[in-house]
Amino acid sequence: MPKTWRFKDGRTYLIKYGSAPDYLEPYNEKLATEILKRVCPVPFVTYDLVLINRRCIIWFQNHLC
Repeated sequence: MPKTWRFKDGRTYLIKYGSAPDYLEPYNEKLATEILKRVCPVPFVTYDLVLINRRCIIWFQNHLC
C-alpha cells in the first residue's frame, strides 16, 4: 500500500493509497476502524476516508509529532 506524509494546518497526516487492481485497502482499514469503535475499549488509530484526485484514500493524524 503506497503511503506518504502530508502537513496541513500545522498537523502531520499519514495518507495511504490502495493498490491495484482493486484499491480496497482504504475501505478495509475504515471498516476495521468502525468495528473497533464498537467492540474494543482500548485506544487505537482512527482512519478517515477522503477522495483526492478521484482516488479514495485513508488518512489519519499522527499524534506522535
